Amino acid sequence: MNPKMKLDGVTKKYTLFTSNSEKLKAMFLPKMQKENRDFYALRDISLEIFEGETIGIVGINGSGKSTISNILAGVIPPTEGNLDVNGETSLIAINVGLNNQLNGYENIEQKCLMHGFSKKEIERLMPSIEEFADIGDFIQQPVKNYSSGMKSRLGFAISAHTNPDILIVDEALSVGDKTFYQKCKDKIDEFKSQGKTIVFISHNIREIKNISDRVLWLHNGEMHSFGDKKKVVEEYEAYIEWFTSLSKEEQKEHKEELKMQRSVAKVEQMESESEGTDLAPRRAGKKKHAKQKEQKKHSILFFSQLVLYAALFIVAAYLVAIRPLFAAEAEESSTVVEPDNQSQTAEEEDATDDWIDYDEPVQAVIHSDDTSLYTSSEASTALMTLPFGTEVSVVRENSELGVVQIENDGDDLFIESDSFHFFEGAEELERERIEEELETNVSSSLDEIETILAQPYEQVIQSVSFQTADEFGYGYYAYSDEQMLKINQQNELAAIILPMDGGSLVKETAFFIVEEEGFYFLWNEEQNQLLVAEL
Repeated sequence: MNPKMKLDGVTKKYTLFTSNSEKLKAMFLPKMQKENRDFYALRDISLEIFEGETIGIVGINGSGKSTISNILAGVIPPTEGNLDVNGETSLIAINVGLNNQLNGYENIEQKCLMHGFSKKEIERLMPSIEEFADIGDFIQQPVKNYSSGMKSRLGFAISAHTNPDILIVDEALSVGDKTFYQKCKDKIDEFKSQGKTIVFISHNIREIKNISDRVLWLHNGEMHSFGDKKKVVEEYEAYIEWFTSLSKEEQKEHKEELKMQRSVAKVEQMESESEGTDLAPRRAGKKKHAKQKEQKKHSILFFSQLVLYAALFIVAAYLVAIRPLFAAEAEESSTVVEPDNQSQTAEEEDATDDWIDYDEPVQAVIHSDDTSLYTSSEASTALMTLPFGTEVSVVRENSELGVVQIENDGDDLFIESDSFHFFEGAEELERERIEEELETNVSSSLDEIETILAQPYEQVIQSVSFQTADEFGYGYYAYSDEQMLKINQQNELAAIILPMDGGSLVKETAFFIVEEEGFYFLWNEEQNQLLVAEL
């Protein structure tokens, strides 16, 4: 049987810089590059995936799962090695393949055109894709206004309807609610019944076992094991259990050791230790070939420098001579703007003067349900609502308008001043008092809460069941005694939501911190819930 996908010695290496100035120096003076700046995201991956197979990929964060998914989908090329793909691939991952400046309809048309669909075929598919995504009126809004959940829904809907030969799913289902998750699961089962090839990347071991035929465990950028799903998953779970048993200092040392193993210096040290074996002539030939490639690269860089210098000369000439000439002509032909055409009224200027800018963003947390998120400081147009326990960064405030501006990628977004608590200046209570109140009002003690929050996501997730997800990428899982675990987009345990009996402490104090342990507790009186999270 011919493989559907074949990787032969696939390696992906990145060169890391601490600043843009270092990157610029390296462009002009390649010899200044230090070898330990090179980092192996993947190293020497060789495997075959056959038609109709579903391959699960597991590994801790930073093991190279997203890198291999992008290489399999053709998004990025490998640095070394060969990749053969017999068929059309479709990658489903949050934010992948969507244009933030286009709305939902335009993104559907663009992606379908890239897959070779005609205008008529796209018009026929459009209603079905819109129904599957189920994001309502947001289909007409730019994608930059979407939550992570909306982006995932739209991306999966488009990819599922392009009918690809090979489907690559990279953690795209972790941000959907239970209804959408089941819809995606049914679609994957339909693809499996049609004999399509599927690569499924997830931290959810239960789903990996249910969906996969074989499992690949990536560890530190290398293929640790690949084969029978039961055997590989058992090995992976044993490693997670071992890592969890280490102390924090031992865990840190282990991570540093793994990091060193992925640098170029370490790789060359391993190669030098193997010199003198029957592989030495082959390595000498590789080094000669690498030297030739390096000389060729230096020639290309020298030519690039000449082009850059020429471009800088042209820009300098424009700024010194040509631009002032055009500016003088424009000034002579400019007209006087009448006062009634000014862009700001006196009232608007007064409101602008009331803004107080912070030296740096201040962390805060939403303390009520359905807090509106506005697109303007007048708080007239609500974009969406923020759920209880959402963390935000406040950058400035306006006491006259009663709003604050929060940090966001490019857009100005605002919330009302009384809808959140600042971390700084929050009331701090003694641990003994908190323990006394918690033991009388909730089913879990503070020690148990600390233990749960200190566990890695991979370990906690195996003893809980998925319940729902909000539009901000948080998944909620049922734990013991009606407790809910809150998981963020990076598959990290973000908080625990506990049912309360309405104790006196939480009625008097909405927000407080256990300073020495680094936790905060947030009370929601409407829902009778207490949220516990690491600070």
